[in-house]
Amino acid sequence: MWKGGNGSRATALVRWEILQRPRAKGGLGIDDLGVKNTAVLFKWWRRYACEEGALWKEIVSSIHKEGLSLLPSKTTAVVLGPWRDIKKMAAEGSPVENAFVRNLSIQVGDGTKN
Repeated sequence: MWKGGNGSRATALVRWEILQRPRAKGGLGIDDLGVKNTAVLFKWWRRYACEEGALWKEIVSSIHKEGLSLLPSKTTAVVLGPWRDIKKMAAEGSPVENAFVRNLSIQVGDGTKN
């Protein structure tokens, strides 16, 4: 897949698009890791929004000075790890944020839940 080595700059011998093709079409069937990463981060964002009383959520909120609200705050102070990428997804104007907020609905109950 690569040409080079021994400290020299390596050159790709095959285009990434070809490697991502299904095997039946001459590729190796490698998934798009950017899409997979976004999906996993979105899953954690959704879990953060939906899981009430979870210890991991309280820890994340404490470490990153977040409220326990549905959406992470828009401030981008020094944030490390996957939470930084989740905050980038939640930033105004990002494609993921637009899709999430456009399809967001909140159902209000009868007020009996504390």
